[in-house]
Amino acid sequence: MTAAVYEPGSAHPRPDFASDNSDFRALVKHTNAGARLCLVDSNWEALPGSVHKAIDKVTESIRPPLADSEFHSSIQRAAEIFKTSIQRQLKEHVTSKKAWTANQIATYTVPIVTVVDDASILG
Repeated sequence: MTAAVYEPGSAHPRPDFASDNSDFRALVKHTNAGARLCLVDSNWEALPGSVHKAIDKVTESIRPPLADSEFHSSIQRAAEIFKTSIQRQLKEHVTSKKAWTANQIATYTVPIVTVVDDASILG
């Protein structure tokens, strides 16, 4: 991999890198996506507090005339079902996309990397 020449003030705010591997860009893209999916997967082991509170806020704002405890209980049950469903759907999505991403990465050509001892270069 070689570094491209960076010219201050160019259209690109940072240097770009080149690779002899034609799959390099896609490999980096899918590896990054896989890392993001793993992070989301671990963050959604339980429903995040902010989502939990947002759903509770919506259910608390439902105030029809003559609402009684039975009505409020049914709304709370519906909210709990909704919370569980959201978490389950997100986990299923992430699991599916992680498998797809892993399959994509497996199709790329990953070149053999040769490690060069710096001392041998310096003589």
